[in-house]
Amino acid sequence: AYFPMEGHCIHQMDQQARDAFAGTRRRQVAEISRMAVSRDFRRRLNEDKTASGVTDFACYSDSENGKRALPYISLGLFAAILQMSVKHGITHWTAAMEPALLRMLKRFGVEFDHVGPVIEYHGRRRPAFTEAASMLESARKLRPDVWSLVTNNGQQLPAKPMDNYEANDRRVA
Repeated sequence: AYFPMEGHCIHQMDQQARDAFAGTRRRQVAEISRMAVSRDFRRRLNEDKTASGVTDFACYSDSENGKRALPYISLGLFAAILQMSVKHGITHWTAAMEPALLRMLKRFGVEFDHVGPVIEYHGRRRPAFTEAASMLESARKLRPDVWSLVTNNGQQLPAKPMDNYEANDRRVA
């Protein structure tokens, strides 16, 4: 297994996802292994029962009690993931995330492809495997405000994956 989650999750992933994972160039894949928010910050938000700082019951509009209008911490982490992905030529992301975090990200147009059931892996996690450019194009249509935030108004966009034919053409040129 090349990625930490792979050893625990690959056999739980559906066949189509395993095929896509196997058919993607490894140097273009990155694992999002942690989108954790510090315990002190989560405690301030009364969200200290989850690693991601996200619950299904969080109120995102009560700033007087330490809660935020948008989950900026998680979206900021996602923006950093995107920035690093662009820098390193990453086209696909794999992850095992808490179902509540996946639901929160989906509400903001950031939708990972679920590729297997919820499993026990450092807590309850759901495996995901997603092509970054497609995910962000969908986010642009669903939530242009969030797309603008995480892509820095379109300045940080991942490359589209190259197939083997394109890769060979680039080597020859």
